[in-house]
Amino acid sequence: MKILETERLYLRKMGPDDFEDLCKILGDEETMYAYEGAFSHEEAREWLDRQMARYEKWGFGLWAVILKENGEMIGQCGLTMQPWKDQEVLEIGYLFRRSYWHKGYASEAAKGCKKYAFQVLKADQVCSIIRDTNTASQNVALRNGMAVKDSWTKHYRGVDMPHYRYVAVRPTEGDEYAGYLSKLIPEKDSLKLVKTQAKAYYQSHSSGQCFRVGLGLYESDNFQVQEVGVFLLGYGAHDYPEALAFLKNTVSRHYSWKVQETLAMAFDNHCKLIGYENALPLIKEWFGSSQANVRRAVSEGLRVWTSRPYFKDNPQAAISLLAEHRDDASEYVRRSVGNAIRDISKKHGALVSKELSTWDLSSREVKQVYKLAGRFIMEKADQAARG
Repeated sequence: MKILETERLYLRKMGPDDFEDLCKILGDEETMYAYEGAFSHEEAREWLDRQMARYEKWGFGLWAVILKENGEMIGQCGLTMQPWKDQEVLEIGYLFRRSYWHKGYASEAAKGCKKYAFQVLKADQVCSIIRDTNTASQNVALRNGMAVKDSWTKHYRGVDMPHYRYVAVRPTEGDEYAGYLSKLIPEKDSLKLVKTQAKAYYQSHSSGQCFRVGLGLYESDNFQVQEVGVFLLGYGAHDYPEALAFLKNTVSRHYSWKVQETLAMAFDNHCKLIGYENALPLIKEWFGSSQANVRRAVSEGLRVWTSRPYFKDNPQAAISLLAEHRDDASEYVRRSVGNAIRDISKKHGALVSKELSTWDLSSREVKQVYKLAGRFIMEKADQAARG
């Protein structure tokens, strides 16, 4: 019987017939590195028995993850009660066969389990307890809308293992507003309406409400309701650093380019609220991120840069910040940087020309940005030459 279903997967209880497939997961050395190595058949049998006992006691446990397209068990994901310091906590756990890594299945299943915890079990919060060295699972938790709450060292298989507890809280405030938005916003893309609704909410509510409701809206299945949530998180970030961290660490990993456009605008709104000069350290921090969507949120979000206070009076500061990323590893970012510099050149052609004249054009990446950045200047020069 299916417990829950997502776009590509469904989850069901495991039974004795799943032992062979379970061993493919628990018996793989690389998959089980966070557990200090592969499990023996005896340990795998104990693991399976423990899940079936959990089904009887709690009604949930780690479930088999089945890929719809072929009916194959590709992993396990579910909910368990786990000891944490002096309490028991509800945890989302996940382990997948190595051949199915890097396809988004863990995130998809974990999100389904979080929704199940909140909507079916009516849990107030749910967590994922992850070893400090397990960055892949940490990234899944971030994509699942969780944030680090605390840490604790667990003793397992004779080894002291530091763990982080990533936590998500059930959204309650703003549920009616989410329903209102779902009815108001049409299925087709309507960014203007999204921006209008977000701004109206911000103007009539506290930054704390923007933060909390923004988190709740981000859980919606409607990407435009999610976009309203992203805007609200940007509005609430000046009082709640957690909102800014959520934008940077979680929203930047969203699959939709439309949501990434909203992230850029939300970042710009935050910079506007705190003042662009005050935002310079933050701008540099986001520009230094290893995540391309975070870097692009800066270059794209502040366009037209020299229409923003501070940069309007200090165009060279904008040019210099952008020019540092002319050889960015991401073409997505390079295009944004080149177009942003081109925008500036329309009023500050001499400054941009001076900057471009210093560039080494031996690399393909820099040459690409150079052509974009200098397009307006070159077109103007061609017009002058033709008289």
